[in-house]
Amino acid sequence: MSLDYSLKMATELSPDEFAREVLDLGIAAGVFDNSVTPELITTDGAVTARKAWSRVYEPKPEPWWPEVTELGITTTVGLAFQLYKHDAISEQMDDVVRLSARMLERLTGDAILTGLDVLWLVRKDGTLDVSENPDIWTPERLAELPQPYRRRTHSYD
Repeated sequence: MSLDYSLKMATELSPDEFAREVLDLGIAAGVFDNSVTPELITTDGAVTARKAWSRVYEPKPEPWWPEVTELGITTTVGLAFQLYKHDAISEQMDDVVRLSARMLERLTGDAILTGLDVLWLVRKDGTLDVSENPDIWTPERLAELPQPYRRRTHSYD
């Protein structure tokens, strides 16, 4: 089983512009090193400092997707993560949260962070909801998030 996560956002940025933001924030946070380029992260994908693979992509939401029908969010760009499942999984997830939080601080618009069919967070119309699951949102991970946020679990029917 692969450990896949994604941060999808509704923004006016192109995937290339989004990739530049991801790298700027990711390098500053220590998630990526200076060898990663926007071209790499939008094509083959790049490996983080803790061995997770990541790639910026352009989602093609269908009208029947739950994020559209149930949350009312139509995303335009995404950042996929596939964790390296043989080492430091929790630390890799910390990196996913750290980078996602910085992207939420930098960019406005609706956003969804999902993994293993769980909605980790949903930002809709400026309101940030994070799952109530304490196994997902440790105090350290919560401290990374932009303020304010509220604890509210979302799920798809």
